[in-house]
Amino acid sequence: MENKKITEFEYQSIKAERLLTDIQKLNEKFQSTEYYDAPLKEKTDAIDETARAHESILREFALKIIPSHYVEVETESGATPSQVEIVIEDLDLFFDKLKTLSQENLTPDLARLLKGAASGLLYEITRIGNFETTDFPPDFLAKMENMTAFTEEYHMIDPKNKWGFNDYLKPLEQYLTAYKAGYLQDLLYIENNGLGGTLEGWEKNWGPLKWHQSGDVKSYRLNWTRAAKILEEIKKNPQADKFRIDLIKQFLFAINRAELYVRSDLKPTEKDAYLAVLLEAKKKLKGMI
Repeated sequence: MENKKITEFEYQSIKAERLLTDIQKLNEKFQSTEYYDAPLKEKTDAIDETARAHESILREFALKIIPSHYVEVETESGATPSQVEIVIEDLDLFFDKLKTLSQENLTPDLARLLKGAASGLLYEITRIGNFETTDFPPDFLAKMENMTAFTEEYHMIDPKNKWGFNDYLKPLEQYLTAYKAGYLQDLLYIENNGLGGTLEGWEKNWGPLKWHQSGDVKSYRLNWTRAAKILEEIKKNPQADKFRIDLIKQFLFAINRAELYVRSDLKPTEKDAYLAVLLEAKKKLKGMI
């Protein structure tokens, strides 16, 4: 029987699967109890070893593996990565590779590799500078300036979202809109403080609609006071004005809905205390529009 010749994409897919498997093992190791607070050098050495083992596929797609999601631990460095991300090292070469892929030749493992690159790009954006940053590194600016091309290429490869690329493209497009309008750092500041998202997201995940489920009235008031303070802080940037007002309106909608969510098992006096917090927050937020 004649052996079937393996195609270039199938070979790349095999290499991508091996890389992603080793990255998964590396992340599991980094987050394990016995290795969580290992010295920084020990972890970076492990990353370098993985990168060397998969140099071929990383070079083909112009990618690299970086330590990420640092946490404070009792080590000499004071912080250590809790996982790794795949990031784009050379944007032009990465685009050249994207142009060779299509609905017909994209395999599950190559799709996972592309999702890893998109995830890495999201990570890079969320780690840029601080709240009042105005100057961005040249490589970051290059990626932001090419973000439209990046998302368009992904949509062309997967127009029906078969592989779930939209989970990464939607936030990237949101960051691009904020970047062009001049309020990217304000958006990141809001997200880093747990105030990002939508009403629908707050219903499913954690957010203002769930704050009453944790702690007491005192902590509930602190959450709303902190939210108002942060919204007031981004007022310093005139370019963030529409974003800020839209977010305040979203919070006001959340308050109206939260008034219906206050736990029914509370005593009348406790329930009144929660409702008083919402009334206070509503008055403060309306005064900020």
